[in-house]
Amino acid sequence: MAKANIQARNINTGCVPLHDAAQHGNFEAIKELLSHNAAHMPRSSFGEFPSDFAKEYGHKDIFEFLGKRI
Repeated sequence: MAKANIQARNINTGCVPLHDAAQHGNFEAIKELLSHNAAHMPRSSFGEFPSDFAKEYGHKDIFEFLGKRI
């Protein structure tokens, strides 16, 4: 069994894998991360949520999905 840290932060941006998945529109990765209890509203070093990335990059379905989890 792998022991990856799903909350590991990028040292420059403070982003976690959920930010990256939202930015790139990877819905399957988002669902997988959340199924393993990843925080759904982590902030980057600049105060951005994964849903902010989804909105900025035009991933409306992900933006809405993450917004419903509040």
